[in-house]
Order: sequence, then C-alpha cells, then structure tokens
Amino acid sequence: MNKAKDLGILYDSELSFVEHIENLALSAFKSLGFLMRVSRFFDNPQLIKSLYFAFIVSKLEYASVVWSPYYLRHELILERVQRRFMKFLSLKSLVRILFAMLTIIYYKLTNYNHSLPDVSFMVLVLCGN
Repeated sequence: MNKAKDLGILYDSELSFVEHIENLALSAFKSLGFLMRVSRFFDNPQLIKSLYFAFIVSKLEYASVVWSPYYLRHELILERVQRRFMKFLSLKSLVRILFAMLTIIYYKLTNYNHSLPDVSFMVLVLCGN
C-alpha cells in the first residue's frame, strides 16, 4: 500500500485515513497523559480545560475536513480521548467537592463556632467558585 504524508496528514492509496486516525489517537493519548501528569496539582479546572483545547483538541481537529472518520469504529477511537479527559476532569472536581464537604463536617464536629454564611463562603473558596 503506497503512503504519503502531506501537511501532517497520512494518505494511503485508498484514501481511507485509517492509519492516520490511529496515529492521531495515539498521539492525542500521549499528549493527554502528559497533561494529566502535569496538571495533577492544578486547582483551576478552567486552566486544565484551556490546556486540553490548546494541545489536544487542536491536534484532533487539524484538517479534519480532509480525513474525517467515515466508520463508527474510527469515531469511537477519537471519542475515547475526549471521554478520558472528561473522566479526569470530573474526578478532579469531585475530589475538590469531597474535600470541601469533609472540611465542613470537621468544623461541625469540632464545634467550630461560625455562622452558616461563613461556612458557605468557605465551601465556595474551596470549590474554586
């Protein structure tokens, strides 16, 4: 099978783009793994989302008009990257919410004498809102 690469797109003799999609998904997963390792200690989910769009989505959408997946199998390969990021981001947000709830429980158990608005404000600060 003859292959050619032009402007980052891998063409084959049948114009199926299967190998291009598989290489793209592999590259996106590597970038996502790096993003997840680097942003492990980031508190701002908006920052993580911006990094995801800058480094991974831009890679996934580059020249997609040319190589757009035709088969469902190839669409699912690319959607796995997005699902993995959403899982990472939602678990990160869940941990922040659980930390805020545990802090409130701790203050209630230790009879920390603050009014409800003070505790509510603390939850907003801990959740990043």
